[in-house]
Amino acid sequence: MGVDISRVTFINPLFIPAAREDEFLEKWDKGAAYVREREGFVSTSLHRSLDRKARFQYFTVAVWESAEHFYQAMGSDWWREYVTEFGFGPGAEDFRANPTLCEQIRE
Repeated sequence: MGVDISRVTFINPLFIPAAREDEFLEKWDKGAAYVREREGFVSTSLHRSLDRKARFQYFTVAVWESAEHFYQAMGSDWWREYVTEFGFGPGAEDFRANPTLCEQIRE
């Protein structure tokens, strides 16, 4: 089976303060419910590092049929408001993210 080069994968390493993990999970679930209803969505999952001292403890992985589908979903007014309300920032008690959109080059 070959690699589907049209699909893209969104990978987002996340720093989540330990005291805010429950809040983060609720917010992640809200965003996941939104993307699951968007055209071109394939799958999403949330991963947690087994190393509690890792720089990033959580990783969002989402697969889309194309970059265009991804950008369309992320460009909606709903999504922009959601990201603003999520509470990302530079502070020690803020959520921090390092998102990137990737193409698969090997299977």
